[in-house]
Formats: sequence, structure tokens, C-alpha cells
Amino acid sequence: MLGIVALLAGCATAPPGDDAPAAEPPTDWAAARVQFAAEHPVPPQPPAYTEEEARAAAARRADEFWTQQVLPAHPDAVRPEGGFIAWLDEEDVSATSPYATCLQERGMRVTVGETAPGEKAGYSYSGLPSTESDVAHFYCGQVAYPMRPHPRETPEQLAYMYDYLTEFLVPCLEAHGHEQQPAIDRDRFIAEWPRQGWYPASEMTGDPEKDADIAAICPPHLPSQDAAMEARARR
Repeated sequence: MLGIVALLAGCATAPPGDDAPAAEPPTDWAAARVQFAAEHPVPPQPPAYTEEEARAAAARRADEFWTQQVLPAHPDAVRPEGGFIAWLDEEDVSATSPYATCLQERGMRVTVGETAPGEKAGYSYSGLPSTESDVAHFYCGQVAYPMRPHPRETPEQLAYMYDYLTEFLVPCLEAHGHEQQPAIDRDRFIAEWPRQGWYPASEMTGDPEKDADIAAICPPHLPSQDAAMEARARR
């Protein structure tokens, strides 16, 4: 299968030898991404969870978060009582959202930042000691208003992701001055996801505007997610 970098470098090759000129850096990354999508069919999605399955998966995730994240940091923490209320509405990023209200009821001060007028950057929190803060975040974000879980990615989906990262995203980022750590083996990436220990870093400059410019040229999301990203941008 023709690789993206080879496609963009051109068809001509120099004779082998120490004096062989280096290939010209790629330039048309939009065309490269279209080519990737043409050469890599999108693997099928696994069936979505039923409501009962989603609740059970969220409960398992909350148990893991408590034992693997909260207790190691705060061995004396007491797990709060209470259960699921509703799925987190990811579009409602406001100080009056149910999630923010839940935190405020537990003594947290919650504010919403902006990267630009009207563009919300997310929540900022203050007002509680570390243990109480982490317990409040656990209850409100993992138990009461969790993100709706989805079935684990299939090996085919992870292979598609790996190919996009290594054949398009990493070369694109590096062509724009953002060096990346060497990729791990494809089989290891699939077997160890999501704790595989390697993923390209696309936000590198510390400047939101520059990072947004790079993301427009080197989209970190998969081509299979384009339609969803465009729909979100129109909201």
C-alpha cells in the first residue's frame, strides 16, 4: 500500500549513495489526507451499548477510577454515596450545567474560561483541599454525570488509528517543526490500548492560535470522524 510520505515526496528517486539528495518535504497535506482516506477503508463500528449496558460500563469505569486514581493519591478518602443521575451533556459547558452545579453543591468554585469571545475553553476549579476536590470530581464526573461510554475499539479500528497516526499525523507534525517520539510497534499499540504509552502530541507551542493553525493542517482526528467534527463546529 502506497505510504503517504512516499506519495508526497514524488515519484522520482535518486540513485543510492552518500551523495543522494534528501527528499523534498511534503507540502500538500490536504491531498495526503484524502489519499489516506481513499487507501484505508473505515472499519465497521461495534454495536452501540444499550442503556443498561452503558450504565454497567459506566459503573465499572467509576470503580476503576476510585481504586486506581483516587485511593492511591488519598488512601483515607471515603467514597461518597449516591448513584447515576444523567449522562454528561458535553455541549453544556457552563457554570449552571448539572455537572458544574454538582461540584458547587460540594463546595467547589467553578468558572468557565474562554480562548476567544464566545469560545469556551472548559472549566476551572478552586475552593477545596486536594482530597475533597478529587472526591467531588469523582462523584460528579464519574458517578452522577458520567460521559456515556462506548464499546471498546476493535483491533481493526485501532489498526486504522495507528496507520493514520504513523502514516499521516506524525509526518505532518514533524514537517511543521513538531518532533515526535518514535512510534511503538503496531501490534503493541493494538494490544495495550488505551495504556500503550505512545500517542502523537499535537498541541506543542503553548499558543492556542498556533496550535489551532497546525491542527487545521494536520487534523488530529481520524478521517472517519470528519462528519462529526464538522457538525460540532456548526453548532
